[in-house]
Order: sequence, then C-alpha cells, then structure tokens
Amino acid sequence: MHFDVRVTRPDFGPPLSGADWSRAAMSADLEIEATGNTSCELSHTRSVLGRVDITVGGAGVAGEVEARGRAEVDLPYFGWIFRPLLTRRLRRDLDHVLDVGQAARDGERPPPAPTGPAWFPDVPWTPHQVRSVATATVALAVVAYAATLVGATSNAFTESFGMTDSQLALLLGITRVGTLLALVGAWLADKAGRRRILLASLTALVLLTALSGFAPDAVTFGALQTLTRGLVNLAGPVAAMIVIEESPERARASTLAIVFLGGALGGVLANALLPILDLGPEAWRGIYVLAVLFLPLILHMARHLPETRRFAALAERGAETGRVGEVVDRRYGRRFAIVTASAFLLNFAAAPSAQLTMRYLQNERDFSGSEVLLLRALMTAIPGLLAVLLGGVMAEARGRIVVVRLGLAVAAVADILFFTTGGVFLWVWTAVGTTGSGFAAPAYGAVSNEMFPTEVRGTAQGGSLLLGVLGSILGLFFVGLVRGAAGSIGTAIALTDIAPLVVVLFVYGRLPESRGRALDDISPTEV
Repeated sequence: MHFDVRVTRPDFGPPLSGADWSRAAMSADLEIEATGNTSCELSHTRSVLGRVDITVGGAGVAGEVEARGRAEVDLPYFGWIFRPLLTRRLRRDLDHVLDVGQAARDGERPPPAPTGPAWFPDVPWTPHQVRSVATATVALAVVAYAATLVGATSNAFTESFGMTDSQLALLLGITRVGTLLALVGAWLADKAGRRRILLASLTALVLLTALSGFAPDAVTFGALQTLTRGLVNLAGPVAAMIVIEESPERARASTLAIVFLGGALGGVLANALLPILDLGPEAWRGIYVLAVLFLPLILHMARHLPETRRFAALAERGAETGRVGEVVDRRYGRRFAIVTASAFLLNFAAAPSAQLTMRYLQNERDFSGSEVLLLRALMTAIPGLLAVLLGGVMAEARGRIVVVRLGLAVAAVADILFFTTGGVFLWVWTAVGTTGSGFAAPAYGAVSNEMFPTEVRGTAQGGSLLLGVLGSILGLFFVGLVRGAAGSIGTAIALTDIAPLVVVLFVYGRLPESRGRALDDISPTEV
C-alpha cells in the first residue's frame, strides 16, 4: 500500500532553515537525511508505519508551511481494513512534525509524539514483520474454519451415521490421537523452520477436511478427522509462534490479540454456513467440501510468508535446535511442567464444551441450526471481539499472569452456569463466558511461547499440545462415562469446568511475568 498525505499549517509563521529543522527533528527522534534552505527531507523512523519520508517546506503563501508524508506498507490481505487507520496515523505524524518545528523555533520543549488507539500496537513495524504477521493471521483463519466444523456439525453427522451420545464422545476423543502428528510436526518446526511446516500442514488440512465430507461411515470420518485434528493442533501453534517471534518487543500480546480476531474470521465463516444444515440430513457434507477453496489462498500465502528472523539466524550459524533435553532442563523444566499441566486441565474442560455444545443446544434446548447461529452471532461476536482487544491491552499494561487468571475464572464459572441453566440465561452466560475466555486468550498465547527460547519453542509447544490433547481426550471420555449418571449431557460438561478453576487457583500463578521484557531476555538461548 502506498500512502501520500499532505498537511498544511497556515499559521506556522516564519519558515525554519534547514539547520533549524535538523535540531527540531533530532529533539523528536527524527533522522535527518538532507536539508535545504527553507525545506527539509526527514525520515520518521519511529512511526507505526515503519519508515515515513517527510518533506517540509513553504506552501507558497507567507507564513504557511506544508508537510508531505510518503510511506510504503506491504500489508497483504488486510490492507483494505487498516488503510483508513494508517492514513489517519500518518496525518497525525505530520502534524507532530510541524508542532516540533514550531516548538523548536519558539524555544519550547517538543510535544509528545502522537499515539494510536489503545488496542493498536503503537510501535514501529518493519516490512518483514508486517508480512509475517498478516500472513500468519490468514493461516489461523484457515485453521479456525477446519477446527470449528466438527463442533458445529456434530449433531448433523451423528444422526447421519446413527451414533449415540456416548459413541460421539468416544469418536471425538479418538480423533485427539492425531496430536501425535502435531507433536512430531512441532518438533520439525524447530528443525526445518516455521514457514515450511506451516504451509505443508495447511495444505494437508484443507484437503483432509474436504475429504471428510465424502466419508461413507463413522469409522472413515473418524480416521480423517483424527488426521485433521492433528494438523489443526500443528498449524495453529506454529502460526502463533510466527506472530510471537516477529512482533515488536513491546507489543507481542496486543499483536496476538489482533491476530486472533483476524483468525477468528474462519470460525465466523464456518458458523455462517450453519443454515445449510437445515437443507437436509446430508447437507453438512457440503460445508466440509468447501474447505478445498482455501487451496489457492495457501499458494498465495507461500509468496508472502518469510521465515522468522530468529529461526533464520539460528539456522545460519548452524545452531542445534529441537533438543528435547533443553525443554526439561533446570532452566526451563519447571516452566514446561506448569505450561503443560495448565494445557491438560484447560483442555479437559474446553474439548467437551467446544465439541458438544451444538448437540446440547439442539437436543436439550431444542435449538435449530439458525437459532444456534443467532446465539453465537449476538452473544459471542461483539463480546468476544471487545474482550480479546481489551485482554491484549491489559496484558501489556498490567501483566500476562493476572489477565489469564481473571479471564479463565470468569469463563469457567460462566460455562458451568451455561450448561446448568436454561431460558434467557443461556444467552447471558454465553456472552459472559466468551468475554472471559477472549480476555485471557492473548496473554495465554503469549506466555505459552515466551517461556521458551527459539531453538526449542516448537518442541515445547509440541509437549504442551500432547498434554492438552490428552486432557481433551479424557475430558470427552469423562463426559461420555458420566452422561447417564449426570442426567444430561449439559451437567456432565459442566463438571469438567472444575479443572480450569484448579489452574487459576493453584497452577498458573507460578510462572514468571513476561510483560515489558524482550523475548530473548525472558528465555535466553542455550545454543
């Protein structure tokens, strides 16, 4: 994207000389490239747009000065969304340059630099960072589409294959075995690089998702979804790793918040297609087959996604990466134990809730596919968006750990009430639970990656995935086992939410705080 913005100051007063502009610019951290008599060529190196070339000179009218700013931002996929915001920010940068000039001429202190919206990471970005983060966001959208389908269509394919609640819980638990694929893939991300593993896993993911729509029976469907689940658990964390490794140091959690929102568009798309389920008993298959349309997008992503600079630096000097022993050594072993234990307990509750909510709403609360779509659209979209943005901001301002614990506590209590109450309270607790989980998500995602160095970040994520999926398997099996004794599937799911409360009260607070620290200071390399 090309930006070319002009700002005119009619009451600027007498023009400044090139030397005056030099002194003014240096006082405001602007790098001087060249000067003239009454004009100045500046380079604003600390703008959120990256490098901004600014020309300041007379506008042809006595006392009037014009500042013209030019910038190139390579923002694939999301440029149309951010162009108005970035144009407005460039205009504010130019106003700031003129304010600095006037202050220098009048012998006053330079004004503070402008800031952007509280939710937007107000730090300089390099073109490499912008491309990497934008492309990783699209990757997460593809992952979210595939990950949403099983939970959204569980009632439809259960009836299509003639399965009982217990059989469904068993099938969903078995699909978690696919995490073994994710475990190996995450380790390979430390060996072969983030880029290569992400693109390969995305390609396989959309093909297997599409093939699931043609499954003739529950066994075939379960086998395909086992592989799909493994690829979801691989591609998502690798994309998040790319975001953490490429984000500016003071904006990792807030950047991850924006990335999560962009990635959630895939889940929004999957949910938007739910009315198709009302067309017939086999209509659910079409939503799976549509995943093949993501293939051209993945090919386009391959042209924009570079390898992360941190991994590339390790590879260039031939450092040994992916050493399992480093993850469990004296420096990182305790962190690994806390992160994996948290993943186990959180997924023990998250998997049944995510996979069986559709069945709970349709079978126990008599919701249609369209009503489920309405519930999610009204009670999750806006609360979730605001909560994720707020969570990212608060994680940078107040700290990761306190944000995670508060968000998880709210989400767990709301989930219990969602599955044990009815009527209008279903809508209320959906909004509250979404707010809690969304608030915790950016900080939780940041901490999971920040606790380990680049050379074993993927390996550590693989271990966390393994324990997380083990928790999800046991959670689904638990629901299937106690379904009869509990009296309803909703009550059985609610019982699993004791696990996140254990994380909040006894586990997560033992991790070190990482807010405001450089990534390499939080987790120094050992190679």
